Amino acid sequence: MSGIETDAHDRVVAYWMLDHHPKDYILRGNTDFTPKRVEAEQVLHVYMQERFSDCRGYPWGASALNVTERYRTYDDVELERKIMSSSKGGYFKKPRYAGDEEDPFDPEQDLSEAFIPMSPGEYVQVPEGWDIQETTPAASDTNYEVYKREQLSGLAVAFGFAVELVSMNWRYLASDRQYRALMLEVVRLIESIQYHMMVFQFCQPIWERFVSEAFANGLWKPEEGKDLEDYFDVEWITPKRGYIHPVQDVTAVMAAISAGLDSRKRAVGAIGEDVEDIDDENAEDMRRSKSMGLPYSVLGLNAPTQVGGLLGLGDAYGIAVRAGLITPQLDDEKAARQAAGLPALSVDAINAWTASGGVRGPITLKEADPTPIGSPSGSSPNPALADLLSKINDIYDMMSTT
Repeated sequence: MSGIETDAHDRVVAYWMLDHHPKDYILRGNTDFTPKRVEAEQVLHVYMQERFSDCRGYPWGASALNVTERYRTYDDVELERKIMSSSKGGYFKKPRYAGDEEDPFDPEQDLSEAFIPMSPGEYVQVPEGWDIQETTPAASDTNYEVYKREQLSGLAVAFGFAVELVSMNWRYLASDRQYRALMLEVVRLIESIQYHMMVFQFCQPIWERFVSEAFANGLWKPEEGKDLEDYFDVEWITPKRGYIHPVQDVTAVMAAISAGLDSRKRAVGAIGEDVEDIDDENAEDMRRSKSMGLPYSVLGLNAPTQVGGLLGLGDAYGIAVRAGLITPQLDDEKAARQAAGLPALSVDAINAWTASGGVRGPITLKEADPTPIGSPSGSSPNPALADLLSKINDIYDMMSTT
């Protein structure tokens, strides 16, 4: 049926196709119009099934082709009417008592006395007694604009679009909300075509064929513990669509993720990006900014916010410890030191607390240098205390910038 061969269970097994376009036989000298049988697994038949019994698809806009062709004819006629209306014309009226012998239009008469067509900006002398009467062409159809919009609407609907997407005339949309409502309907159609037709009828079979051919020809093999079919499962990301209202759209996405109605992976995939790539790039940006001392607020690295957040967290943690709600842990101090940029805990301090049964308390690992910090030039201050003092001074300097 229609060049498609099916089995007893109505499954497509082969396609009968010509090896050239029917109109190419003149140039190629090929007069063989016998269809050739091609196995179904060798053919990608991409179409949108409108009915259950359809074995072939219908071209977009096919339902509006006849009407659109007649509308195009009407549009051409309307254009000719405009051209004729803009071209001035008129009539020459003979004098009332003029005889037949006086005919300025006689080609055998002297051209100096004959009437000739007027060019733009030209003045012509009219014989005495003759009169000129201009023509008054009929005005254009006052309903032409409305009629044109309705015809374009029928064409747009045949393609599943709105008339504004065909005419690119947005003056009938009063606000961006109307545009958003319009585009939501169009996007639903586009997504159904992308996922139900292009991805599963075109992209996925090509990917599976590519992986299978690469494996069959020894160009690639699966990793240990995986088989060939594991690599058929890929994620297809459609082209990115811009936000209609960036602030509102992003806020709505954030609210949906916070409420558990959506995930970051799906939200990022909807704009045509990969969430893993974004996370990797954000982590790299944060590491580079920290190493270079760039306090970008977008990464939460601005100095006032960082110091204020650290001190506030320390106050809350101290209150909870003193109230007996929580017990200090070694991991807490490691995290706090890392956030404050202080030196990491030494192995001796960790061993001392471990030896005391995990009870944390002030300890002295070695005798303090008797030379006080900030001693006169020539003395050697305690390096550990000097480094700690430098860190504390940096924090106070950052706090003073607020």
